[in-house]
Amino acid sequence: MGESVIAITSRPPRDCSPGDVASFQALVLEGGEVNPNGLSERIARADRLAFAFLDHRLVGIGALKFPNTGYRYQKGTDPLRLRKIKVNQKGQTP
Repeated sequence: MGESVIAITSRPPRDCSPGDVASFQALVLEGGEVNPNGLSERIARADRLAFAFLDHRLVGIGALKFPNTGYRYQKGTDPLRLRKIKVNQKGQTP
């Protein structure tokens, strides 16, 4: 039995393909914790999007972002924030 290959990449949203962004958004929405209204714009404003692959299948995502001032005040977060990483439990591409 061969070993699994894990790869993690990150890049600014502007450098991601439309398919990468769509897969990122689908995995975010799969979690059911994020308001879908304005999600595309919030993804585009992130500093970096991270993608985790297991055997070439997308299994996790993360984002480094600059939350807006109102959100930072409400949540007490720093100006630069690593969004929690979402992992697809099934190991399947959304």
